[in-house]
Amino acid sequence: SNMVRPIQSQLDVLQRLIDGLIVSTSLAIAYWLYYGNLNWTDKYTISAIAAIPIFYLSAKINNLYRTYLAHGSVEEIQPLFISWFGTLAGLLVMGYAFKSTHELSRVTLGIYAIITPILLFGSRRVMRLVLQALHTKGYATRSVVIVGTNNYAMSLADNINSRPFMGLELLGFIALDDQQEEGGPEVLGNVDNLKEIAGEVQPDIVYIAAPMSDRDTIDAIIRVLGDSTVSIFLVPDVYTADIMQGNWVAVGDTPTVSVIDAPSRGINSFIKRLEDIAISGLALLILAAPMLVIAFSVRL
Repeated sequence: SNMVRPIQSQLDVLQRLIDGLIVSTSLAIAYWLYYGNLNWTDKYTISAIAAIPIFYLSAKINNLYRTYLAHGSVEEIQPLFISWFGTLAGLLVMGYAFKSTHELSRVTLGIYAIITPILLFGSRRVMRLVLQALHTKGYATRSVVIVGTNNYAMSLADNINSRPFMGLELLGFIALDDQQEEGGPEVLGNVDNLKEIAGEVQPDIVYIAAPMSDRDTIDAIIRVLGDSTVSIFLVPDVYTADIMQGNWVAVGDTPTVSVIDAPSRGINSFIKRLEDIAISGLALLILAAPMLVIAFSVRL
């Protein structure tokens, strides 16, 4: 795990930048496909630029980037298309607010609405191929240990092993007690020597698949690993998943709850701050537009 670390976060930032580029340049592609040239007006330029922050806002609302590496391409279709339709709706609201929709070709906008999600989806397929190539060379991977050998632990392991693009390398299981389950997986040890095992295999992530009712065991695991740099996630059963509230992170179709997560550092922290500022500014702009229209209407 020493070779791995930060590449995945850079790829996440790169995907966001690619999305912004696609959302803006697809309008130029649509215009060229219809007219055969790029002699467009300033209204198209404004629309292409405005589409970027609107898409980022819609993507944030739909958790598009949270599910980016947790699910496969097919599972990502829904949040991707909902984010894109939200972007189209935002552009239409802006166009009606500033009375500029009649200056844009409906055919061009129709082509734009069709080709953009196709390009967005295609870019993600390419990115996953890049990730898989990096993983095979030992880059952009995170090592994982699962505490527990119950059905939820096995489901999580299946999701990890069936989704190589996530870059999660399963090191093994740690039993909750000294008794080895018949037919169960081979274990690295039990929770009594968790600290020694963690020091030896040095996992990046520990998933706790213990019964939620066994609070003493869960608290003991967190105490042992709480002062380390390991990210810790709970793997709840279905009942607990319904009643618990927290920061949910899915690994395939297995829900986990973040207990301790490594904080954003470096470029991730900067991007997060920049994203918050951009989204806040965009929200104010969207709210201000109809208010200005209403104010002018009342004044007239």
